[in-house]
Amino acid sequence: MIRGDRRRLVTLPIKDYRPKPFGEEVIKKKLRERQVRLAAAAPIPQEKPAQVIQPPIPQMKPEVISPTKKGNELLDFIGKFESSDNYNIVVGGEEKPLTKMTIKQILQLQKDLGNKGRNTALGRYQIKNSTLKETIAKLGVGENEIFDEKLQDKMARQLLKKRGFEKYKAGKISTKELIKELSKEWAAIPEDESNQSYHKGTGNNKALVNFKTIEELLEKR
Repeated sequence: MIRGDRRRLVTLPIKDYRPKPFGEEVIKKKLRERQVRLAAAAPIPQEKPAQVIQPPIPQMKPEVISPTKKGNELLDFIGKFESSDNYNIVVGGEEKPLTKMTIKQILQLQKDLGNKGRNTALGRYQIKNSTLKETIAKLGVGENEIFDEKLQDKMARQLLKKRGFEKYKAGKISTKELIKELSKEWAAIPEDESNQSYHKGTGNNKALVNFKTIEELLEKR
């Protein structure tokens, strides 16, 4: 036995390891943290590119050459020899109120003439049925439009363009080449220095003007 040992027995507190209940605020915090972790782990959805809707392209009527002094002189020249400047004449000399008729009525008139075996050329520029249909389509002319002086002139300008007048003005073809092309459209114009119509032998077609005369008109400054 050891005498005089004064060491004291220290009693240590027993730690409570039992789980403590969570308070309401702690539970909410844990839920928020869990939601943040889940959101961070989720894949980021790729946004689809916005679909760009292109506006419809408007239908445009083809352009025709603008009236010019030279162009107007040429049209006056052609009109003089093709119809004596008469917008209401049918080939052969018969007159009808063409400038008050619709395109639909003009086409019907030409159809009736064709059924009788007659030439269908009419108006100031003596436009025949096949050429009229082609020009109507090219310019987008409606069947209810009136075949008046303005429309006949507009169609004639389109025919000048078709036969190379714009190329001629740009220096891409010669005067003789242009006259040759014009003679294919209008029988009154000779195809070359022979002064013969390109359409000689078809009906009563013949050149009504001298080659030199139209050449001088075109080359006049």
